Amino acid sequence: VRGYVDLSVWIFLIVAFLPSMALMKVFGSNKVVSIKRMLKWYMLGTLFLCAFFMQFFDIREQHIHATANNTLFDFIALSLLGGILLARKGAFGRQKQRAKEYHSRRLMELLGYEEQGQ
Repeated sequence: VRGYVDLSVWIFLIVAFLPSMALMKVFGSNKVVSIKRMLKWYMLGTLFLCAFFMQFFDIREQHIHATANNTLFDFIALSLLGGILLARKGAFGRQKQRAKEYHSRRLMELLGYEEQGQ
């Protein structure tokens, strides 16, 4: 485990939780927050943050060599990802609005916009 799990990695994972949840709020749909959804956004958000921060670091160690070779391409790729997620959020918003027009609590539960009754 030595060399692979470092205290700085654990600190980054703990600190990355709040930005990941902010990404979920900005780019995610407005469905009910569940543990599964939070974990999914935490994992994807942490990977997204790592990809973003890798643009600014030139890491050269014995077993790692990572640099930002093409900043323009990386910016375009990250912008496309953000655009796709924002379009997805808008589509979910329109879906929720249409589901509300039916005044059906069960439909809202099935689509994941309300908690299911116990």
